[in-house]
Amino acid sequence: MGRRSIAGGVTPKGSNLIQFDFEFDDVRYRPTLERAPTEANLRRARKQIDDIRARIANETFSFAEEFPDSRNVDQIEGAVGKRTCNQVFDEFMATRSRAWRNTTSPLRPSTATGKSSTRCGGRNSALKSSSA
Repeated sequence: MGRRSIAGGVTPKGSNLIQFDFEFDDVRYRPTLERAPTEANLRRARKQIDDIRARIANETFSFAEEFPDSRNVDQIEGAVGKRTCNQVFDEFMATRSRAWRNTTSPLRPSTATGKSSTRCGGRNSALKSSSA
């Protein structure tokens, strides 16, 4: 039989750190959080590690979101985890709006501001074509 840990993947490290111990993508990680290892904080950390393990099992865990200050977080493969459609769309819009602002717009001012003209499909154009 294997050894069972009574710490549950959470251990105090020094007087002001709590260390987590878990596997993500077949690699063992031991990130730390800067918290005093009191009984209450260790209890919260055990709940947090249980939540982390559940999200790893569901493939929704993001190492970068959970431990943003961890060293080498940008080098951890799969650190971001699966993104939702909203996250992908928001990232796309953020990069496209920056790119659009940095260029001169070939669009007419009315198109660039989002105001439509009545000649090009505005509200009144539908009324004119139906009455003709």
